[in-house]
Amino acid sequence: GPRLAGVSAFGVGGTNVHVILESYEMEPVPAVSSKPTHILTWSAKTENSLAGYQTALGNFINESAETSIADIAYSLRTTREDFSHRSFLIADSKTEAAKSLLAPETMGPKSNLVKVVPNEIGFLFPGQGSQYLHMGKTLYDNEIVYREAIDACAELLMADLKLDIRDIIFPETNSNEAEKLLKNTHYTQPALFITEYALSQLWMSWGITPTLLCGHSVGEFVAAHLAGVFDLKDALKLIATRGRLISELPGGSMLSVRLPEDRLKEQLPKTLSIAAVNSKHLCVVAGTYEDIDDFAKLMTSQDIPNKILFTSHAFHSSMMDPMLERFEETLKKVTLHNPSLPIISTATGTWLTDSEATSIEYWVNHVKNTVRFADALDTVLELDDFILLEVGPGKSLTTLAQQQAAGKIIAAFPSLTLPKEGKPSEYQSILNALGNLWIRGINPDFASFYKEQQRQRIKLPSYVFDRKPCWAEPVVNNTFNGSNYKEASETQQPLGALVDDLNQIENEDQRTNSILLKILEIIGRISGITYASDVASNSFLELGLDSLTLTQLALMLQKSFNLPITFRNLNEALATPQLLANYIDTKLPKEPKIEDNSVISKHNSSKEVPLDEQHANTKHANKIQEQEHITTANKKGYTDMLNNPPIPGARLGRDEKGTPVWYIPDPQEKGKYIKVNL
Repeated sequence: GPRLAGVSAFGVGGTNVHVILESYEMEPVPAVSSKPTHILTWSAKTENSLAGYQTALGNFINESAETSIADIAYSLRTTREDFSHRSFLIADSKTEAAKSLLAPETMGPKSNLVKVVPNEIGFLFPGQGSQYLHMGKTLYDNEIVYREAIDACAELLMADLKLDIRDIIFPETNSNEAEKLLKNTHYTQPALFITEYALSQLWMSWGITPTLLCGHSVGEFVAAHLAGVFDLKDALKLIATRGRLISELPGGSMLSVRLPEDRLKEQLPKTLSIAAVNSKHLCVVAGTYEDIDDFAKLMTSQDIPNKILFTSHAFHSSMMDPMLERFEETLKKVTLHNPSLPIISTATGTWLTDSEATSIEYWVNHVKNTVRFADALDTVLELDDFILLEVGPGKSLTTLAQQQAAGKIIAAFPSLTLPKEGKPSEYQSILNALGNLWIRGINPDFASFYKEQQRQRIKLPSYVFDRKPCWAEPVVNNTFNGSNYKEASETQQPLGALVDDLNQIENEDQRTNSILLKILEIIGRISGITYASDVASNSFLELGLDSLTLTQLALMLQKSFNLPITFRNLNEALATPQLLANYIDTKLPKEPKIEDNSVISKHNSSKEVPLDEQHANTKHANKIQEQEHITTANKKGYTDMLNNPPIPGARLGRDEKGTPVWYIPDPQEKGKYIKVNL
């Protein structure tokens, strides 16, 4: 039966209270709706506690056969405080979650220490070229806020488009015909607008509210609507008209060229226009198909990286001139307002003024003027403690922001990436962005996040405290708790041989570091950006490398290391410089084993012969070592002796009897130690 307890309180003045408590019997809550994938979050006051809870959570998930991953994720968010050391993990199943939590070599959990809470959140809205079939479909099926926003916009667009835009974005089957329809500017621009608008509504429903807005090309219309420059109905009318008028123009092409603007101008023919300056080293050129093809051949002949973009027209060029007058007529019918949120204009590269926002001329010329996204990013980079969130399909603006930061790692994240085969990566990408915001100090409204779900709170592992030894004597900085070790007598090698192995491991680490530096050097040559070695754990996306750069990188790595490294590898299994360096190290031929005993000789300088040559087994080695340290202790004093390890990397601790001992790394088993008596 239920547990009962009596609680009595006796007052000094004679007032007594008696309460009988009964344990609460939790009734199972039937699950209602579940997201296609889940975000698990946990935090702690110290790094050790954070890592300890990760292990405890992984073990708990492994042992909880009847508990759903959705209830675990929900309980983590609703029953825990938020501390400064934070981690999160995206997982589709308990098996995947446990594997990532208990396997530290995986790229599963992401962690961060919140030192300063960002005071600026910027929404970035991408332009044409980022669209893909079924963009946002996972969100449309699972998030009511997103679905209602799409449906509302689709209804408002019916009169102008004469069709349901949802049929263009979410066709029944993927086909060449469906691709052509979405590529048709008449439908592309409205499709992008409503996708970005719906995504912004979803983010704001989760408590992520922007403090600044910036849109690339047509994306600026979404920013303007959110800032109140024009209402939703007028915004959709403008974007539908803009798309229709451009679609009636002759087709054109656009070429991405990896050159700074000044160098590009030196070679650009008068028949082409600079449509966009996207970063310090990346511009886009627009013009007729023939002129673009000729210029692409010229760039290729000079070994200048270039790529034809997925567009139907030569946007932001002189080829837009014939439609400007008719677009102006539509603008005159719209009421423009001063923005209520700061907008960084990609037409000027700086803050949009009230006079510009309410100027018909500004929005007309916006169609043909160069997109100065690099300048807009420079304006963002002048701010302190900001986070950028790409609110739209793809990750192009995130990549450009990282490139413009010129080697500095900034907080910029995509919301909606192109799905990978067999995985609902759209949902994974938006949850990944949500987790990255949270571990950087932005606290979403998780009550709204779980609003449409009915989940069960469950009992989770309690906080894992960072236990610290309080032994006062002797005072030694390099302490070790003595766990995870084996006796020296269990090894098959003398101490000197162990040191040889440790030296070999150190040499292998040095080789990996050399490979890493070579990789960063290659990246620097390709991108024009110098990266320090401390960025090795960041993904290539976070370093600002786009698909063009990664393709070049794959080719140069193949030549440099004679290994079959592909573009796909750099996007998936080898997605960071460190993972890539580790992979290359394992594939290159092993270097010959180092036979140098100089380290042993250095640490046994009082002996005429190195320790491993005098003694053939570990038992004798330990005995001589113990005698040597006793002699040293008599000469130098106990504390001095403790501060002189027998070999580099040895850690001082105490055995089960409290006796000071040294622990040296076991070269045969990573993470294990061998106990060596003083």
